[in-house]
Amino acid sequence: MKLKQIISIFIILFCIFLMGGCAGKTEVPDKRQEKAAEKTGKDTVIYVVRHGKTMLNEAKRAQGWADAPLTDEGIKVTKKLACGFKKRGIKFDYTYSSDLGRNRQTAGIILKGLGQPELSLREQQGLREVCFGTYEGEKFSKMMEDVSRNLGC
Repeated sequence: MKLKQIISIFIILFCIFLMGGCAGKTEVPDKRQEKAAEKTGKDTVIYVVRHGKTMLNEAKRAQGWADAPLTDEGIKVTKKLACGFKKRGIKFDYTYSSDLGRNRQTAGIILKGLGQPELSLREQQGLREVCFGTYEGEKFSKMMEDVSRNLGC
């Protein structure tokens, strides 16, 4: 496959991801949280973290709405991230995650590492990755071959 074709496929998949993949429920932020932020006068800093490596990632299988637990390596890297946050004195006021187990597990490890395990995790289906439909759990290479073929590449 040519580099130009690979880039085109990546752009298409990225656009699908931005559009939200499979239609999911989007939740509106709590107005009380917005008012609390206004009162403090502090800037809002948002940290975006991808979940740790999972068994499906390791097997090079498509994983959007399909769920798999973190691997030992995924847990280890997530703990290192928590350590990095802690060394920089970063604490969270709110935490948001999709409702998938791998994301809850990642957030839980980070919060525990920061000494904030009591901080509630706000789960939102709208934060899920793109849904790959019938390709969920399928070899990623198979999905890419089909996409490439459908694009006439």
